[in-house]
Amino acid sequence: AFNNVNSHEKEVILESNINFKSVAYLNDTNKKIIEIASIAFNNSKELNESKVILKIKKDHQKIENDLRRITNENLIIIPEPIYDLNLNQNFLKGINSSNYLISLLEKEIKNQILILDTIEKNSKDKEFKNFADKSKDVLINNNELLEELL
Repeated sequence: AFNNVNSHEKEVILESNINFKSVAYLNDTNKKIIEIASIAFNNSKELNESKVILKIKKDHQKIENDLRRITNENLIIIPEPIYDLNLNQNFLKGINSSNYLISLLEKEIKNQILILDTIEKNSKDKEFKNFADKSKDVLINNNELLEELL
């Protein structure tokens, strides 16, 4: 009887429509991007740069809200994010601190695009797939805007 319970648990895990690990990674990177964008915005001295960074922060706050809504509808609890910004204090104090923060944002957004790509390919939930696809388009656009700043 014990083996039956075990195999049933494995089936339930495999049948899940949404990959919990992907959701947790997505949440972590998203929170990280929002935090880096806040620091970059406060650090920015150029209007165009500030506008791009603010757009990115708002887009990621929307992604966070959409993710929370979808996970709530699917009764998924997202674990508290576990990340360390690990910012280089010397770079933050330097003249090129904006470039440093923008390149960090770019790197994190690229990571998030890969996570969304995985979600889009592997999720069985139509709404979650759609969310990943739309979010990915926004992030690709934002990364292009960041590249223009560098």
